[in-house]
This record gives sequence, structure tokens and C-alpha cells, in this order.
Amino acid sequence: MMFLFAGHGTSATALTWALYELGRNPGVARRLRGEVDEVVARPHTTLADLPVLGFDSSRWDGIDEPPGDRPEYAYFPFGGGPRHCIGMRFACMELKLALATIARRCRVTHGRDEVAVDVGSTVAPGETVHATVRRRD
Repeated sequence: MMFLFAGHGTSATALTWALYELGRNPGVARRLRGEVDEVVARPHTTLADLPVLGFDSSRWDGIDEPPGDRPEYAYFPFGGGPRHCIGMRFACMELKLALATIARRCRVTHGRDEVAVDVGSTVAPGETVHATVRRRD
């Protein structure tokens, strides 16, 4: 049971940050939607789509402070070496499918340029980030 439930908080936090950044960078969100639309043929994203759901870092080109531009171990969510997190592959699969599904179906907006950060066992927003999720045009 622990394997099934322990990682959902960290996956939810990762998805929260991803949606925050997409809401903050509408051009990046449009490029992500375009990427997903290009590779997913059916109306709903499924496990069968995982092989084509890659990550194109060029979507962050032109952004003043791209989220991926960090030192090598600044983001180290699953540990490393022979004792890394057993749920790593599941979490990555879950996040790819969730983000692709949201990008395909919805548009996220919010009025926040900055949000406080709470550093604990995870790096979470230090305050509530209210967002509007609308069905995609």
C-alpha cells in the first residue's frame, strides 16, 4: 500500500509547479499543447501514448528564467544510485500522462508572477495559488 500512496503528494506538487509555470508562460503552454496535439492521435491521452510523449526543452526558449536552467543536482526528486526511489518510473509516467491530458483538454491561467516557496521534504508553494482551469478553445 505504501508504494501506491506515498508518492502522490510529491507528484501533485510537481504537477502544481508545472501548471503554475504554464499559467505564468502562456507561450510555453501553447507550444506544449501543439506538441501534444502533434503526437497524440486520439481524443484522450492513454498509456499507449507514452512512447511519443517526450520533452522538448526548446519550448522554454525566449523565457528570461527557464525552470530547467539549474545546476545538475538542484532538482533531485528520486535520490540516486542503487537505492533511488522505487516509484520513480511510475511517477514520471503519471506526470507525463497528467500533464499531456491537461494540456490537451484545458487552459490554465492565474494572476501570479511570483509565489512564495516552502522548502521541506518537498519544495511546495508557500501559499495558495488560485488558478482558473477552462476547457481549451
